[in-house]
Amino acid sequence: MVRLEVTSALRAEQSRYGLTIARNLADRIADQVVQDEPYQTEAAISASLKSDSDLHYAFVIGMDGKLFAHTFGTGYPVGLTEWNPTGNKEETVQLLATEVGTIRDVGVKVFSGLPAELHLGLKETRITVTQERLRNRIAVGSGIAILGALLFSLLLNRYLARPLNHLIAHGEALIRGEFGKRVGLAGHGELGALAATFDTLSQELASSRQRAQETMRQMLRTEKLSALGQLSAGLAHEIRNPLTSIKILFQSFLESSSPTRKDIEVVLSETERMETLLKQFLAFTHIEEATPQAVDLPEVTHHVLYICRYQMRIQGIEVATELAAMPPVLADRAMIEQVLLNLLMNAVEAMPEGGELHISGGITVDNRVEIRVRDSGGGIPEAIRDKIFDPFFTTKPEGTGLGLSVIHNIVGHFGGTIDFCCDSTGTMFAVSFPVASDMTTKKTGAANEP
Repeated sequence: MVRLEVTSALRAEQSRYGLTIARNLADRIADQVVQDEPYQTEAAISASLKSDSDLHYAFVIGMDGKLFAHTFGTGYPVGLTEWNPTGNKEETVQLLATEVGTIRDVGVKVFSGLPAELHLGLKETRITVTQERLRNRIAVGSGIAILGALLFSLLLNRYLARPLNHLIAHGEALIRGEFGKRVGLAGHGELGALAATFDTLSQELASSRQRAQETMRQMLRTEKLSALGQLSAGLAHEIRNPLTSIKILFQSFLESSSPTRKDIEVVLSETERMETLLKQFLAFTHIEEATPQAVDLPEVTHHVLYICRYQMRIQGIEVATELAAMPPVLADRAMIEQVLLNLLMNAVEAMPEGGELHISGGITVDNRVEIRVRDSGGGIPEAIRDKIFDPFFTTKPEGTGLGLSVIHNIVGHFGGTIDFCCDSTGTMFAVSFPVASDMTTKKTGAANEP
């Protein structure tokens, strides 16, 4: 488009130039044409042709409308007078295609209103040379512009894009929870100040998370000890049975100085039974850093039910389980045990006179693993339902108010959710987690982000 406009402007300028030369030359040869002097006229137009390299030919049509003089030598092209006749016009310009290339024919009247005409043939050489020069200048300018843009891009990448990418990557790391890292950008100005702000934010978030984890560990330890206190009756009952057996055997040893092999085996068996029981209970008091691993929720649920079985038997609670096969979840086993233990103990406390405890679980429609604990107690009063997850809120005289708050934090820490519904027939708590494969995929994807 630009090239066409430039070419059109050059040709228009050449047409004006040709008309100016043609008018001046027509004025000089007017007398020779009137006096019918073709030789003098031909000499004049030949001299003009030699003095101007842009002129390719010149010819004159006389007063009779016939060829009067020309610069073609011994012969002239056929139909020369019909190439670009002026007719009733005072001047005319026509672009002609000839054997030597494109020629611009400029014709003017020698005398206004009379047949005499002067025609000059202008070469396109000047336009071609100008176009070539313009093309070269454009090429050089484009090259300089490209080099400048490349240099600017390199400078921009070094001093702006690369630092910004550093900041973006650091921000994405913060989103993924990778606190404590530093941007590592030295310098002054806005980017340096922004990098320093990111570093400060990262350190503060790391400190806050550490404090929150420590607080959670303390709360979890308190809740575990509280739960163990509530399970003391079942623990005492469980230990009393093997102790009674051992006591009876040892009393029989007083009467018989030689215990049998079977007696010794019974003593060892009952001792191992008590040791196993104590290990199971003491495991709940041991709080360590969270170590996510594949956890089988149905297996953990049955394990916690086993620990609570004597407490539920004492209170006359009937237990029904309906746990479908489900994939493992990515969580800390000890913490998940604490979640289920608290939910079960809350359900047991809601049924002091006995009742029904229904535990179910399976895969939800959105591909999550869910465990549901439902009791047949009196339900949660509507006035306090929106407060049950608040820390230190409790309606129990001996309660710490941390149980459900701790549960809520643990479940959320591993990407899970906890919800409940209740009515006059009882309460149901539902805990759901993403399956372990989904969590692993998300963590791997986050780690591979640039």
